[in-house]
Amino acid sequence: AITAITKIESEHLGADLRMVILCDYIHKSLLPDHELDDPAQDQLGVVPVFESLRRAFPLGLEIGVLSGSLVIVPQASINLLRQLLVRWQIQDSECRFSALKHDNLYAQVEAVSARAKANLVPLITALFAQGGIHALIGTTALLGEGWDAPEINTFVLATSVGSHVLSNQMRGRAIRVHRQL
Repeated sequence: AITAITKIESEHLGADLRMVILCDYIHKSLLPDHELDDPAQDQLGVVPVFESLRRAFPLGLEIGVLSGSLVIVPQASINLLRQLLVRWQIQDSECRFSALKHDNLYAQVEAVSARAKANLVPLITALFAQGGIHALIGTTALLGEGWDAPEINTFVLATSVGSHVLSNQMRGRAIRVHRQL
């Protein structure tokens, strides 16, 4: 269903798509080690959603991952991310970029310094806002941290939240008026 929603929204919005998909779990162990690996993606989580979208949209849709233990960006967006690092006065050496083992069109980003770690969420959010990422997959914990991304125009809450109040709170944190638009 998430792939179908992404297809519709991508066709409608094109490069203006700013989609956020939030899940309860990461399931980092399901990240393939080799391009021919095809682990069962039968669990709902950040990595299974990333893999599903990556396979459904091999080109044209820039997909990213933002969670506490896993950050993935499109290789095509690394130069823009490096420009953001300079703007935020973070040295390039404070972040490590390594191509994914199973798809060199994506890179895992690891913050090396404390300053880079403290600014990684806002940096990836800025990359998303500027179009370096069209579909950003993360965990619902982002909303609990006060994360704000007013550029969002498509929001999928892929969670098993049972509480109506909590579900409304999560949607409310993501759906806000962007004062600059």
